[in-house]
Amino acid sequence: MESSIMDTRTANHLLYHSIRDLYEGMNMRLNQQIPMLLVERHALNDAIIKEKNVISTGDLPETRGLCLSKELTVASLLKGPRIGGGRSVGMRTRHHKLTRRCQVNAIFVLYDLPRLLTRSVLAYELMHGWLRLHSN
Repeated sequence: MESSIMDTRTANHLLYHSIRDLYEGMNMRLNQQIPMLLVERHALNDAIIKEKNVISTGDLPETRGLCLSKELTVASLLKGPRIGGGRSVGMRTRHHKLTRRCQVNAIFVLYDLPRLLTRSVLAYELMHGWLRLHSN
C-alpha cells in the first residue's frame, strides 16, 4: 500500500510527465496532449467493452490499462448488386478501417497498483498512443 498510486493527480505529477519526457528524449514526441486517468476496475471494463465493441460475458481478461482512440470503419462494395425479381441480389461488401488521422482520446490506468507497475502500464499505453498518432 505504501507505493500504491491512488489518484490521477499523483500519477500525472510523478509518472506521466517523466514518461513523456523519456519518449521525447528518444525522438518520439507525442504531438497531442493525451489525458491520463486512474480508474476503478468497472470503469476500465466498461471502456474496454465500448472500445473493442464486444459484448460483456462477465469474463473480461485482466487489464490494467487502455489507450482509447477514435477510428472510422466503413463498408465498401466489392461486387455491385444485380437486380433480380425486384430486389438486389449478390452484393458483397468489405469493411475498411479509415484511420488517416487517428485521435487518442485518453489513457486509462487501473488505480491502486504499485508505483513501478503503474509506471510500466502507463509507458505501455503511451506507446500505443504514440503508435496510433504516428501510423499515417
